[in-house]
Amino acid sequence: MDTMTISAIPPEEPIWCLERRPSGHLCWRRESSKVKFRFDVEVLEFTKDPCEDQLLITDSELKDKSGHHQLANMFVVCATCVAAIAVTVIVPWFVLTSA
Repeated sequence: MDTMTISAIPPEEPIWCLERRPSGHLCWRRESSKVKFRFDVEVLEFTKDPCEDQLLITDSELKDKSGHHQLANMFVVCATCVAAIAVTVIVPWFVLTSA
C-alpha cells in the first residue's frame, strides 16, 4: 500500500511598503498589518514557533513530485502535438473531399 505525504506550503511573506513619514524619514510598513505600533520598535529577540518547521517541504519530496509532473507535462505536450498534426491533416482532407 502506498503512503501519501501531505505537506503544507509555507505562508507567504508579508508585503512590505517603503513609505516616507512627514518628518522625511523612510520607514517600512506592512500593507495589511494586524499590529500597529505608535513608536519605533526594536526587535531584540525572536523565537520561531516549532510548528513552522513542519510546514517546509524537503528536497526529496520536491524531487519526487517534480518527477511525476515532468512526466505528466511530457505526455500533455506529446498529446497536443499529435492533436495538432491530426487537425492539420484531417480538416483540409474533409474540406477538399466535400468540395
